[in-house]
Amino acid sequence: MAMTHSEYLRMTERELRGRKVRTRIEMSNGYVTIPEGTILTITRKMGGLQLIGPTCAHCGIQVRISKVTPQHVFLLPIEEQ
Repeated sequence: MAMTHSEYLRMTERELRGRKVRTRIEMSNGYVTIPEGTILTITRKMGGLQLIGPTCAHCGIQVRISKVTPQHVFLLPIEEQ
């Protein structure tokens, strides 16, 4: 189930930081496009979610995207992280 706006408001940055999410939609930030279903990690909660992807084993690039609407991600259960 997608993260709701009320969940986003209720949860503190401390509770969210480090949690994993799965993208519900394709996202882009002007540099890269992140496909639907990508697993990312929450790094901040400020004006939306700031997310970071894993480092690429081939080139070392790490995707970051900010101001993500909470409804555009699925918050994964802690036991799946």
